[in-house]
Amino acid sequence: RLPYKVVPDPNGRETAAFEMADGSVLIAEEILAQILKYADRIAEAQANSVCKDAVLIIPGYWGINQRLALLDAARLADITVLALVSDHASAALQYGIDKEFTNATQNVIFYDMGADSVKAS
Repeated sequence: RLPYKVVPDPNGRETAAFEMADGSVLIAEEILAQILKYADRIAEAQANSVCKDAVLIIPGYWGINQRLALLDAARLADITVLALVSDHASAALQYGIDKEFTNATQNVIFYDMGADSVKAS
């Protein structure tokens, strides 16, 4: 468990600040930016090309402050966010990628069986 303090960030919101072992202080967005940069390096290694744009999947219950914090972290990681897509919508998009669409009506249910809850959309 990391001790943290709630501090105002440059955008006027409040954020968590963590004191590292070396005495430096990082805000949550800076830590998340490091994680995003690491993920970007993995993606670039797998694709053998530069990845600068991303679509990020977020929980559907995230509020505007959490979304803005994620966008700030992506900006710090030098990643252009094309869209923030809720996890339920991402399942629907993945389902529709390989489908042939017709004019017939079709009902589809997507289940999210997470560790602590089950959601249907």
